[in-house]
Amino acid sequence: MKPFVIACTLALLAPSQLLAQTTPFDMSRERPATPAQPAPSSSPGQPEAQSQPPAAAPEARPQQPATQPAPFQVSPGAPVRPAPQPTQPAPAKPTAPPQAEARPRIQTASETDAGRRYILPFGKLSLSGEADRRTWTIYVTPEQASAATAITIGYQNSIVVAPEASTFSVELNGSVIGQVPVASADAVSDLVLPLPAGALQAGANVVRLATQQRHRTDCSIQSTYDLWTNIDPSRTYLTFNAPVGNRFSSIDDIPAVGLDATGATTIDIVAPALTNPSRSNMLLRLAQALALRVQMPNQTVVFHATMPTAPVAGTLTVLVGTQLEIEGLIPALPAGSAVGPTVTFAPAATPGLSTLVVTGPTAEALRQAVETLASPLDAAPGTSRTTFSTKAWNTPDAPILVGETRIPLS
Repeated sequence: MKPFVIACTLALLAPSQLLAQTTPFDMSRERPATPAQPAPSSSPGQPEAQSQPPAAAPEARPQQPATQPAPFQVSPGAPVRPAPQPTQPAPAKPTAPPQAEARPRIQTASETDAGRRYILPFGKLSLSGEADRRTWTIYVTPEQASAATAITIGYQNSIVVAPEASTFSVELNGSVIGQVPVASADAVSDLVLPLPAGALQAGANVVRLATQQRHRTDCSIQSTYDLWTNIDPSRTYLTFNAPVGNRFSSIDDIPAVGLDATGATTIDIVAPALTNPSRSNMLLRLAQALALRVQMPNQTVVFHATMPTAPVAGTLTVLVGTQLEIEGLIPALPAGSAVGPTVTFAPAATPGLSTLVVTGPTAEALRQAVETLASPLDAAPGTSRTTFSTKAWNTPDAPILVGETRIPLS
């Protein structure tokens, strides 16, 4: 009985396994769905009919876009086109080498300074309030006085200054050279004023800058502190038509050394025997005498053993030593230096540089040469000074009051 039941069970399970495997496993792309064909029923004892899989539909190849070139194919009977030959560029014609353009030569700082003279003895000058002015004295040589062509003032004012009601004036020796509206709030402007003939004279000249300033919107006392005009020392100078800015010829020209672009003056003492202890007091005496003769407020004294390589604005170069010590440092020694004390200006090896030579044949003659500069500045015994020399930065000189005195303030 049991074998019969097992045989019947196997006969019933066989058709279900054949139904599950009617379609073979296919790894091709998906096909459109087709109606399933019913599987023929099978019974025990009859041969099972094999089912054929449906014909596979041909795959549709994606069309290539028209913009892409077709792949290379060789069709039978089709002529083969030769590949286009690249065209050779025509040989370039030889061109003539570009000619160098004539460019204007750029002046060096030394050449620029030789054609001008800075005149502002301050690192910064500000004219403030509704009315303000500043007066001082400058010295020029005879050559500089005749070569001066213009005066330039670089200035900038507060934005609250009303230009239609404010003025800026420049005077030389009591004569008005120019008067313009105060109208340079955005940046520093250069006021260039031509100098008439005779405006400058050899020696001392009085310069005055004055402003009259009004506020744009406010008239209160506090608003007057908002009114100002600043003067730039690096853009305030005299212009010459010849390189005479560093050219001097006599001792009286020492005050004409002037200033640099920052309002300072330098006394450069060149002493080949600088390390000789016996010369220390003499060199200090010389430095004091030169500082009093220069009469500038912002002075610096430096000592070197060699000559400078280029002239510098606002610098007095002094060569001091015996004849043997300074020989070879300048092209030619001054006449008389081999005989006795000598103090004079002489051309240096550096173009455009005038050097004050203090020399003598012996150490004693050198000391006497230094006294030639220093002795006239010594006050006589029993005398008292009545003024303090301030005209180089504030004219007139400040009086020294020693008793009851009446001084007008207007």
